[in-house]
Amino acid sequence: MIILALITLIGTLAIGILSVNRILIMERGSESVLRASIEEDYDENIKNQVDNAISMLDAVYAGYENGDYSYEEAETRGADLLRELRYGDGGYFWADTYDGENVVLLGSATEGTNRMETKDADGYQMVKEIIRVGQEPDGGYTDYVFPKEGETESSPKRSYSRAFEPFGWVVGTGNYIDYIDETVEKETQAMRENVKTALIAIIGTGSLLIVIVMAVCLYMAFSLSRSFQVAQIQKVTEEVTSSVAQLSSDAEQLLAFVGNDVVASYDTFDEVADAYNQDAGKIDALISDFSATSEELLASIDGVLDAMEGIATATNEGAKGTTDIAQKTVEVKSKADT
Repeated sequence: MIILALITLIGTLAIGILSVNRILIMERGSESVLRASIEEDYDENIKNQVDNAISMLDAVYAGYENGDYSYEEAETRGADLLRELRYGDGGYFWADTYDGENVVLLGSATEGTNRMETKDADGYQMVKEIIRVGQEPDGGYTDYVFPKEGETESSPKRSYSRAFEPFGWVVGTGNYIDYIDETVEKETQAMRENVKTALIAIIGTGSLLIVIVMAVCLYMAFSLSRSFQVAQIQKVTEEVTSSVAQLSSDAEQLLAFVGNDVVASYDTFDEVADAYNQDAGKIDALISDFSATSEELLASIDGVLDAMEGIATATNEGAKGTTDIAQKTVEVKSKADT
C-alpha cells in the first residue's frame, strides 16, 4: 500500500509539474505571439490603405490618358482626392516627390516645401527613409517617433509608403503604434489571470487526488491488517479446540483403560498417560499464544475475550478431570501392588 501510494504521489507530482511548466512556457510565448499578430494586422492594414489610394490615383491618371484633362490637371485632381481621403480613426495620407518636395499633407503649410532632411525627435531622417523604401518594388515600412496632435512628447509611429510612378510621387500613411503595447499588456494580463486560475485548479486537483489515494491506501492497509489478525485468532481458536478434543479423547481412553484391567497393562497405561500429559502441555502453550494474540487485538475484537474465557473454563475442567483420573490411577495401582 505504501509503494502504491508513493507511485501515485510521484506520478501526480510529475504530471502537475509538467502541466505547470507547459502553461508557463505558453504564457511566456503568448505575449510575443500576440504582439506579432497585432503588428502583422497593423502592417497589412496600412499597406492595403496605400494600395487603395494608389488605385484611386490610377483612375485619375487613366482620365488623363483618355484625354479627359491635362497632366497638370490630373496631378491636381489626384492631390485633392488624396488630401481628403480618410480611413479608420483619423487615418490620412501624404505624398512627396522623389526629391523630397511635399505634395500632400493635410493641406498644411508643409505642402510645397522640401522636407527631405526632416528628422524625428531622435535625429532620424524619417522622410528620407520613407521616400527610399517607397521606391522599392513592393514599397516598405518605416519606424520613427513623432508627437501626436496637441502633444509635445513624441510617440512611436510606423508608416508604409509606395511609389506612384506616373506622377513621381511616394504615397504613404501611418499611425501611432503605442496602442499595440497597451493592447498586448491588457491581453497578457487577462491571460495571466487565466493561467493563475488554471494553476490553482491543477494544484487543487492534484492535492485532492493525493489525499484520496492516501486515504484509500490507508483504509485498505487497515482492512487487510484486521483481516489478518482475525484469521490468526481463528487459527489459534481452531488449534485450541482441536487440542481440547484430543485431550478429552485421551481422557476417555484412560478411563476405559482403568475400567478394564490396568494392572495387566501397566506399560500401556504409562504410554497413554504420557500422551495425555503431552497434549495437556500443548494446550497450555496454545492457550498462552492465544492469550498474547487476544491482548493485541483487544481494542478491535471484543468477542475474543469471551472465547478465551470459555476455552479457559474447558481447560480447567479438563485439568480437574486429569487430577481425578490420576488419583484413581494411584488407587488402582496401590490395590494392584497389594
